[in-house]
Amino acid sequence: MSVLVRKWRSEGCKNVPLHKHGGGPAKKVSDNTLSVIKWELNKNPSITAKQLKEQNPLLLKNVSIRTIQRNIQKKLDYRKLRAHKKTFVTEKQRKMRFAFARSHKDWDLMEWRKELWTDEATFSIKELKCGVLVTRQLVTRALL
Repeated sequence: MSVLVRKWRSEGCKNVPLHKHGGGPAKKVSDNTLSVIKWELNKNPSITAKQLKEQNPLLLKNVSIRTIQRNIQKKLDYRKLRAHKKTFVTEKQRKMRFAFARSHKDWDLMEWRKELWTDEATFSIKELKCGVLVTRQLVTRALL
């Protein structure tokens, strides 16, 4: 192609014919659709491509689930990753426990025997799901 352009210019023609763009079928997923998908993924990281299609029927009615997955991976650079395990003790509870331990560190055995009940912490017992997948961008690591 560069040989033809040089020949064209050497003959005195200033306007080089441009290459025609736009061969092939139109894109199934537009940039606006990708931004909606990205917003949905940030709102709910554990959503699947099938659920995305069901929640946005007007936007994704002619798009297959595999095409949605491919666009999430290649264009948005998101990957399905295993969710981080959450700790049962919150930051507030940790600070309260540390303050209690610091204030009672000098107690002897007789003082502890007078104490009836010291544990007044609330715990949130959740079912551990080891196989939960969430969708995240590779550049960010969410601390859950």
